[in-house]
Amino acid sequence: MIAWTSPRPEGDGYSVFARGFDPHNEPLATEFRVDEDKDKKNTDATQVAPAGENRFLFVWRQMRKINPPNEDIFAQGRNAHGNLIGDRSLVSAEAGGLKQRPFLAKCPPGDAVIAWSTGNEIYVQQISASGELAGRKIPVSTAPRG
Repeated sequence: MIAWTSPRPEGDGYSVFARGFDPHNEPLATEFRVDEDKDKKNTDATQVAPAGENRFLFVWRQMRKINPPNEDIFAQGRNAHGNLIGDRSLVSAEAGGLKQRPFLAKCPPGDAVIAWSTGNEIYVQQISASGELAGRKIPVSTAPRG
């Protein structure tokens, strides 16, 4: 699975796109749009990780079209053909602020941990292989370094 950020077909910002491939590097389907919410402005910082057989987790940062602008971190499970697995999850539910640098790390047996920063704080959140949040977000640091 390969994911990237590219201009939207509607011409009003950027979105996350992806495409799955078989073990022989043959495409499984056409590229698909991961972030299907057209009310958001821009997406970036895309990460993808395997989440079991024919399943993948995606995480990205997305700016909301509100005043003042707000950024959030979202996650979604999909299969290699682009079909949804579970619902899209809002990972960074803290109010306001700019959420940055989402990072997705796979954990057995298909679950993952997402980390991101908000201002001077770093958080982690466990997420299931289907893209559902598990447990609570945990503050890791209040003074990020480097």
